[in-house]
Amino acid sequence: MKCKKLPFRKYISGFDTFIRHRLVAALACKFNPRTILDVGGEGMLKLFLPRVQITTANVKSADISYSGDKLPLNDNSFDLVVSLDTIEHLPKNKRMNFLRELYRVSRKGFIFCAPFGTPEHLAYEKKILDSGVLSGDSHAYLAEHVKYGLPTPAEVSEMARQFSAQVFYQGDFREVERNKGKMMAYFGLFVQTIKNILIDMFWHEDKFLTINYAQYTNRFFLMVPRRIDDGS
Repeated sequence: MKCKKLPFRKYISGFDTFIRHRLVAALACKFNPRTILDVGGEGMLKLFLPRVQITTANVKSADISYSGDKLPLNDNSFDLVVSLDTIEHLPKNKRMNFLRELYRVSRKGFIFCAPFGTPEHLAYEKKILDSGVLSGDSHAYLAEHVKYGLPTPAEVSEMARQFSAQVFYQGDFREVERNKGKMMAYFGLFVQTIKNILIDMFWHEDKFLTINYAQYTNRFFLMVPRRIDDGS
């Protein structure tokens, strides 16, 4: 299956949102899925993979209501399961079970990504939260990051070990924040839209993903293949 290009309106996403969805879409294509369950999604991924039947599962405004414990689905229900920036909103003692649920309901495997919890990233997010510059949903989301903690390098290594996953890293959280400032200074949405279009025109995920992380790494991705006859 050849994945189609993005509908134009998704180019207006902010850089960080655009890149993480674009990367998950590119990784998803490696599984050649006909059906995808997007856990924690709100429908955006559907526009990145328009030829794939995508179902959302979330606490609200989704195809399937999901509280964060057991997915109300049978084993092997979807070709692929994905989750973007969800696990950091769960307490640490619930995260491994969350991943087991993604694995259980998939036929071919799962992909998920989240902000990466280096000490520098954790300190940076707490500084932003304490500054009081955020409000509404942005403040609530960041408060949960700080409360529960971003997945640390040790956590990510254990997740990868348990699921025999490939791990990739992406971005520099300092650059994400600098880009936000530049976009406001230089015609905001227009500049970012052009940037996203150019990225997509010359796209290859290897330009963004690495197998090593640094102290300012922004996000990690786990890609977990499986076979439905593996006895799991």
